[in-house]
Parts: sequence; structure tokens; C-alpha cells
Amino acid sequence: MCLDAAKLASAAEQYLVVKGGECPPDVETLVRTGMLARIPTTAPSWALECGKEGVSVSAPGTDGELGTEDDLVHGEGRTSCKQ
Repeated sequence: MCLDAAKLASAAEQYLVVKGGECPPDVETLVRTGMLARIPTTAPSWALECGKEGVSVSAPGTDGELGTEDDLVHGEGRTSCKQ
């Protein structure tokens, strides 16, 4: 799952450059615009967030909910791969 998060972050960073700083609204947009071949299925859902230091990608952990301690988070200087 960590590798998929890194791929998503890279595709979102590429989108930011191509779109002049515009954050991709969702992962589907990355596929639709050709920045990503397919949506990774290693997590039930993925969330993208853009900030001053780049893109952050997160996915729910084993509890299935975003915003809890077991989430996978990659980007903006944070990485938590507990799964």
C-alpha cells in the first residue's frame, strides 16, 4: 500500500505542475488526465490533499475510516506505513 501511496503522490505532483498549481480534486481525475494508469486497489479509498510542501495522500487503515490513528499517510514530510 505504501508504494501505491507514493505513486499517487507522484502523479498528483505531476498534475500540480501541469495545471499550474491546481490540486487534483480526486484520484479519478489523475486517471482521466493520464497522470495515473489506474486507481490502486490496495485501499478501499484514497484521499488527496495539497499544501505548501506538496501533496499528501492518505488511505484508511484497518478500521476502514479516514482520520484515525491507523491511517496510511504519505507526503508533506509525513509517512506512516503501518500495514
